[in-house]
Amino acid sequence: MLGAFAEYYSGALSTHVKKGIGERARQGLHLGAIPFGYESCWKTVKGEKQLSCKAEHPGGVHIHSAEGPAVKSLFQRYATGSVTLSQLAFRLNRQGYRTRNTHKFFNGSGKQLAEPRLFTTASIRGILHNPFYMGKVRHRGELLPGAQEAIVSEELFSLVQTTLKTNSGRSMTLSPHPAREYLLKGLIRCAYCGMPMWAQTYVNGRRLYREHRGSRGIGRCINNSGSITCDIADEQVGRIVGAIVLPDAWLDIVLAWLTMKTITNLTAYLQRYSLLLLHRRICRLELTRLNLFRAARFQIYYA
Repeated sequence: MLGAFAEYYSGALSTHVKKGIGERARQGLHLGAIPFGYESCWKTVKGEKQLSCKAEHPGGVHIHSAEGPAVKSLFQRYATGSVTLSQLAFRLNRQGYRTRNTHKFFNGSGKQLAEPRLFTTASIRGILHNPFYMGKVRHRGELLPGAQEAIVSEELFSLVQTTLKTNSGRSMTLSPHPAREYLLKGLIRCAYCGMPMWAQTYVNGRRLYREHRGSRGIGRCINNSGSITCDIADEQVGRIVGAIVLPDAWLDIVLAWLTMKTITNLTAYLQRYSLLLLHRRICRLELTRLNLFRAARFQIYYA
């Protein structure tokens, strides 16, 4: 009984949340965190929201005095087709800008610190793809008019999208270099700051895992600008994987676990389905009781 009510409450809560998000989108308000380049017209002081502007701007946000021009410069530079995402990330990091996200790392003395993350090609790509900067709000794949002031024009935003598609569709068949394989590509990270490491091959054929191109030598990582030879890291991981020994009956164990998992999931599904049927039956009985009660009152009133 309690499970049925909990499931009903969860479904109702989900419906109300979706309605609220849809209503915010139709009003042109931002969804989620405020993007880089904008700031809220409100600030929280001792647990209370206070207006930080003389008058609230449309949408409750306004263009940041420093970040706004930096974002506009990103769009203008990338639209020329002469710069890469990595170069734009490197430029923002050098200028002292940081993302709104934070990450934890250890300094040289082993103390854990937290600071905003550096810009990477992924974060720059996210900015250039965000229609919020041209005064729109994206909701369920649909672009709606936003209440906020636009940083870039729709023409510039459209030109940047075309440039992004062109650069992402560059043919690899004309590349003079053969395809390179990196065992830990997309997996290896710095042991000190947790930032992802990129694979790189020099002209002499030496392969390295090193810092992200847009954040080399920037930040407080005690191993900044560091790198490790691909062969060393690949060999270490290879030894770890090679040391894994499966028991003789590993296949039977896996099959038994999968069977038990299937039975457990099926049992849970049947229980939820039974509770749902019970809940529907109770609701129908309650509706019948109310109808009978109303009919009885009507007959007594006119008797």
